[in-house]
Amino acid sequence: MRNPADVRDDLAERFLGHARAATRRLPGLAALHMHRFDESHETPSRVHAVGLGGTEESPAVLVYVTNLNAAPESLPGKVDGIPVRLVESPMARLAGCSENRKGRVRPLLGGIEIGREGGPAGTLGAFAKSIREGDDPDPLILGNSHVFAPLEGRVRGTPIRQGGELVATVLRASRLHLTVPIEVDAAVATIERGVEWRSEVCSIGAIGAPLSAEKGMRVAKHGRTSGFTVGRVTDTGLIADVEDPRRERPLRFLNLIRVDASSKDENSVGETGDSGSLVLEEGTRRAVGLLSAVDPQGDFYYAHPIAQVCREMEIELLWE
Repeated sequence: MRNPADVRDDLAERFLGHARAATRRLPGLAALHMHRFDESHETPSRVHAVGLGGTEESPAVLVYVTNLNAAPESLPGKVDGIPVRLVESPMARLAGCSENRKGRVRPLLGGIEIGREGGPAGTLGAFAKSIREGDDPDPLILGNSHVFAPLEGRVRGTPIRQGGELVATVLRASRLHLTVPIEVDAAVATIERGVEWRSEVCSIGAIGAPLSAEKGMRVAKHGRTSGFTVGRVTDTGLIADVEDPRRERPLRFLNLIRVDASSKDENSVGETGDSGSLVLEEGTRRAVGLLSAVDPQGDFYYAHPIAQVCREMEIELLWE
């Protein structure tokens, strides 16, 4: 049986154009020449990685493809005695937006800095469409009310900026009252014509269908200040008071999700400026909540269940 690393290298050369030092060809791979990428890297199913799997006693070579149904039919089950297995997986993307998340980012995507003119900086959460009768079908940006909406006066039409440029205007927002328990801290804004956007979250990728949070669930988010962090849901249905620096009395929220850092050794799980971040189940990237408040020490944050946000804002998330 051949060395599994040699089989991996030859498969990588066939599919990825990877030039290895050894030029010896394996006879079992002769049929794969037709599947080598051209310069445009266009194939029915993109092979984007080749690695080693299995165990030391029973090794295998793994070929990662974007679509199992369109994978190369001639790929043998074994090459020189080494099993070859297909794994369906999306291609990774450089997380370049994270470094620039506080500056101008185009197309727009979740996890970057955004806010109203003259207001606090927050985080763009996600994209949505209105389901309220009479509303235009234009795409919307979802964020927090305390980031998008002024304390007093007219809310609708408030300019929302990203990277110093006008990108949206507020359509509606929840009002944060002092005495009445608050269902959600959320707002939506209509994207300006010509502003490009993509239904993804910086450093995480495309989001999945909404999902209810459960205790013990591992979740991830990308915020304007703390960037990408992973935590664990420790409570759901929480009723809690939250300090608001602009007011003398705290705000009382209903039905919050609490997310704690996975371990005490980790850095902050959330910081000021992360408000509006979309919270996603780790792995599936399914939306579970909208972050609205953080612990000053960075050990935990609160989020509203995404189903409740959508219901109160009369929207549907746009997801892939």
